[in-house]
Amino acid sequence: IIAYEIVAFALAIAAISLLICGFRINNSIHEDMQNLGIQKSVGYRSGQIRVAVALPYIMICIISTALGIAASFAVLPPLDALIEKLTGLVWHQKADMESILITVGALLMAVVLTVALATRKVSKFQPVEALRSGIQHHNFKHNFIPLDKTRMSVTPALGMKNCLGSLTQNIVLCVIIASVTFLAMFAASAYYNMAMNTDNFLKVVSGEYSNVYVVTEGKADELAERLDGTDGIDRMLAYDEFKVLYKSRSISAFVCKDYSVVKNDLVYEGRNPRHDNEIVLGSGISEDVEIGDTVSIVYGGVSSDYLVVGFMQSPNQFGCSCELTDEGFKRIDSGYTPNTLNIYLNDQMTAEECARLVKQKAGDLALNIVNYDKTIETSMGTYISMTAALGGTISLVVVIILALVLLIIFSTIVVQKKNTFGILKAFGYTTNQLITQTILGIFPAIALGILIGCFTGNVWVNRVWLLAFSSLSIHKVDLSVPASGIIMVGALMLMVSVLLSVLLCSRLRRISAVKLVRE
Repeated sequence: IIAYEIVAFALAIAAISLLICGFRINNSIHEDMQNLGIQKSVGYRSGQIRVAVALPYIMICIISTALGIAASFAVLPPLDALIEKLTGLVWHQKADMESILITVGALLMAVVLTVALATRKVSKFQPVEALRSGIQHHNFKHNFIPLDKTRMSVTPALGMKNCLGSLTQNIVLCVIIASVTFLAMFAASAYYNMAMNTDNFLKVVSGEYSNVYVVTEGKADELAERLDGTDGIDRMLAYDEFKVLYKSRSISAFVCKDYSVVKNDLVYEGRNPRHDNEIVLGSGISEDVEIGDTVSIVYGGVSSDYLVVGFMQSPNQFGCSCELTDEGFKRIDSGYTPNTLNIYLNDQMTAEECARLVKQKAGDLALNIVNYDKTIETSMGTYISMTAALGGTISLVVVIILALVLLIIFSTIVVQKKNTFGILKAFGYTTNQLITQTILGIFPAIALGILIGCFTGNVWVNRVWLLAFSSLSIHKVDLSVPASGIIMVGALMLMVSVLLSVLLCSRLRRISAVKLVRE
């Protein structure tokens, strides 16, 4: 599971990095357009110039990938120890040349494709146009927000004018911010559902569970009668598991009287069994079977046919399981009486108190009393701490990416409009007014990107998790972020973006009209 999270995180970072790479190439072409025009005028072909522009980025990709692979091997020893701690299995991972070559090849191809697409504009401009820094003879662009007609004050009017006049830049910025916000939503989903509300995560990766379960020798119903009416017990349910044969294959059969009261409904298609002739099949054995078909189950040499009414997930058995009612199981085991009693508690009693109570009232019936809350707390402790660390790492990466993107944006704006800012300062505009104007020019793109990222995160985060868990035969996932969490992610992203923008715009203070005149 942790591996799936890291892979999804790495893919998201790679996609965002490619967007930034393409954006940076476009900016560098614009900044160096006069030099590129000179190169074209002295005989260099467009293809040669594109290769010269692309080569540094490809070299950086190769060097960075090599450094990343080397760093990954430094992380392997502690990762080995962590996996051994989680699973109890010895796991020593060595260098896999096939994986290394696939990683290097995939990243290199992605960068080459991005660079090829980003440098296409080199072939389009003529040397004369390039020597004018891209200024053409005629400009047919629409004059957004004419200053002589607008009712807004000059500073916000100039800011909105800059925003509408730089649509390509703002669209790219919007896409990058949306991607980063989606990554933040993914981190929020992992932290909320694995560290704060663990029930959601348990329902995905486990089967039916309760606060306490008691194993008896066919005395589960008698145990339930003794505990009936006890304060603190919300409900009790006899729930057993047996090994049966399906098409000569051993699978787990879950047996329960009433599936409408289970805590974790495992059915993802159809419904739970209600009658003695109905069955629900696991996803791992449901190939070539449809709802309404009849299948045969064997137990103890006795066989019976059942009507398929649904399909279920069971990650612990990799989908090799089925559900039957207690009366349905009696068709292949006529002497069956429930063995295991699941006890579900409310806030008035803890699992530890319940275990003591069962021992006092029915110790003669109980073969084993399991405090499942404590088991979950012990097994989930490592996952919770790892998820918290992963969430913190993703948050830090999100801030770094935001800072890099905004640094590129504002550096481009300052380079392209240095003369304009100097003239505005000569007219009496203060640095704070120029900062406000500059931030207003990209604020709509940032705000829209955050809204899109929050919306797509809310809609798609479960689908991403479902894709990550697909190898575990999981078909139903609910690891969404609550409305309050979505609002918090959006507000934090907006606040961090504005603060970074203000800090990065401080370089406008160094622009002086006098220096520009001297230059």
